[in-house]
Amino acid sequence: MAKWYKDYGAVVKAGDVLASINAPAVDEQYESAKANLDVAQTNYNLAKVTANRWSALAGTQAVSQQEVDEKIANAAAQKAQVRAAEHQVARYKVLEGFKQIVAPFDGVVTSRKTDIGNYVNAAGGDVSARGAADELFSIADIHEMRVFVSVPQDYSGVLKPGLTATLSLPQYPDVTFKATFDTSANAFDPKTRTVVTELLVPNPDHLIWPGNYADVHFEVPMGRDVLIVPEQALLFRAEGMQAAIVGPDDKVHLQDVKLGLNLGPTVQVVSGIKRTDRLIVSPSAGILEGEKVAVVQGVPGIAPDQRFRPAEPESASLSAAQRAKVEAAKNESDE
Repeated sequence: MAKWYKDYGAVVKAGDVLASINAPAVDEQYESAKANLDVAQTNYNLAKVTANRWSALAGTQAVSQQEVDEKIANAAAQKAQVRAAEHQVARYKVLEGFKQIVAPFDGVVTSRKTDIGNYVNAAGGDVSARGAADELFSIADIHEMRVFVSVPQDYSGVLKPGLTATLSLPQYPDVTFKATFDTSANAFDPKTRTVVTELLVPNPDHLIWPGNYADVHFEVPMGRDVLIVPEQALLFRAEGMQAAIVGPDDKVHLQDVKLGLNLGPTVQVVSGIKRTDRLIVSPSAGILEGEKVAVVQGVPGIAPDQRFRPAEPESASLSAAQRAKVEAAKNESDE
């Protein structure tokens, strides 16, 4: 390494010189290649003139056709030698260009892993004491950041164009950043059962740095008719999925329901119940159709994680066998 010009945090433009390298061996090879090209060009010129002269004598008793063909073939071979020499010159010219390390695009220098006097080889970069090659500089384009999120399998159904998210960073507790869905891996990691999802975040002020960790809150659009209830409010029976509804007469009705997305502690119900229905949150497995219950005021509890936007418990019911919370299914848009 002869000299470096940009250090950590330097803002660079495409084409800016980051460092220069001394390469005397490449310099000599480049000059040798140019000399070989001159020799090949001279031999071709002579072979071409000779072939033209012998071609002019073709058909006379002065030369044979065999000799004429040989001169023409020799000229073609010399021309091929010129092309080979030109490729060698072009190759070493490219290597000469690597003596100047330039920025490939606009960005910020995030690392400089070399210093003046370090040995740089053609294999990859700065060579350590163990002989391993490493990159000389790292540059990041941070005008727009790519955020990679491992999304659990249960929520993979919402990963589609138009999905938005909000990012919050610990160093900016009062600032949020808007992100948009770009793409996903369309495959799950068998170890974590998550799918890598890529989001794009505008970063005009360069507040977000490469390598940041952030909390990501997805904003999932839901229809007004989609209801969300606690998962423990469902009954898994031979008849199918059911919910225990407390009617106006305080009697239990076991209603068949159709589920949508599983949101962990809560689940979407796309059909079977209405937003005004009262549900028993933890019904007994032995609860019966038409069983009489007495509704009592429930004890306020701690609301689940607001990211999942679950329904809020409103009341509780009491049967002869047990006490069970009663909850009205809420339309997500009203929460």
